[in-house]
Amino acid sequence: MLYEKKISHVRVTLFLYLICVSVINTKQNSAFGELQTNEQEYKQDMERIHAKNETFKAGPENNFEEYEKFAVTMQEKWKTKNPEEYAKIMIQICGTLNSGAFRGNRGYDAARKYALAVLTQPDRITLDTELELIGYIMTNTGLPKSPKGEELAQRRRKDVEIRLHAWKRLNNSIDPKWDPNEVIWSPNAVGADMGLPSGISPEGVGDPNLRAKYEAALKENQEKIERYTNQ
Repeated sequence: MLYEKKISHVRVTLFLYLICVSVINTKQNSAFGELQTNEQEYKQDMERIHAKNETFKAGPENNFEEYEKFAVTMQEKWKTKNPEEYAKIMIQICGTLNSGAFRGNRGYDAARKYALAVLTQPDRITLDTELELIGYIMTNTGLPKSPKGEELAQRRRKDVEIRLHAWKRLNNSIDPKWDPNEVIWSPNAVGADMGLPSGISPEGVGDPNLRAKYEAALKENQEKIERYTNQ
C-alpha cells in the first residue's frame, strides 16, 4: 500500500511538472511569435513610409491633410509597442514633414508635435535616437503666422527643457576613464593576432578551447569598438 502511494505521488508530481513545462513553452513560443510579428510589421511600415515618399511631387505641392492622416495611423499603431521602434518610425514621419514637401509651416509644426509625443518618455529610447528627434523640436519665428507672445515663450521653454534633458544624458554618458588610445583591432584582425587565418569564423576553428578563446576575444574587441564609437 505504501509503495502504491509513492508511485501515485510520483505520477501526480510528474503530471504537474509536465503541465508547468507546457505552460512555460507556450508562453515562450507566444512571446517569440509576437516578437517576430512586430519585427516584420516594423520592416513593412518602414517600407510603406518610404514608398509613400516616392509618390510625392517635387516642391511644396503635396497634400498635407492626407499625409497627416497617415502619420496619425502610424503613431496610434506604434506608440504602445517597442519604444525604440516607435521612435524610429516617427523619425521617418518627422523627416518627411520637415522636408518642405508641404505648403506653409504646417509640416514643421506637425514634425515638432510628433517628436514631442515620443519625447514624453525619452529615457525609454537610446540617446542617439533622442538626439535625432531633437532635430525636429524647433519653433519657426520667421513666418507671418509664427507663434508670438506667451505662446512663443511656452514653446521656447519646452524646446530648452527637451534639449537640457538630452544634454544631461549625454554628459552622464561620458566616461572620464575612457582611453582614446586603447588598442582596437578590426574584426578580421582578431583571429590573425591569435595565429588564425584573417577573418575566420569561430565555427571554422576546430580546437574547442581555441574556439572559445577566439569567441571571447571577438566579443571583447566588439565591446571596445562600441565603447570607442559611443565615446
